[in-house]
Amino acid sequence: MSYPDTTYEVYKKAALTPDAGLCCTTNPVWELPGFTIPKIMQEMNDGGRCC
Repeated sequence: MSYPDTTYEVYKKAALTPDAGLCCTTNPVWELPGFTIPKIMQEMNDGGRCC
């Protein structure tokens, strides 16, 4: 299979069967060890809806 064909199939599968964790984190970023997000930024978080 060629590179363009493979790319097409990968994106086709992703479009037909979306994976919620594929492009967005499934956990809030403020739960990462050693990583702190200011409270004001947490309040502005829309829940990670990028898809």
